[in-house]
Amino acid sequence: MTTITKFGITQANPFMSLAPEIIFLIGVLFLGEIFTIGKLFGLLIITFGIIITAKY
Repeated sequence: MTTITKFGITQANPFMSLAPEIIFLIGVLFLGEIFTIGKLFGLLIITFGIIITAKY
């Protein structure tokens, strides 16, 4: 909540969308999820979308 008041919703919202990446990394590191190229490609697409949204 403090992030929204400090940066505004327009800049803070894309970074709140990092949940899929965080959950995936927790799954791989701690829960034994299988790391595949397809999942990596999906994470890259999400990350590029967040970067584009944050910049424009």
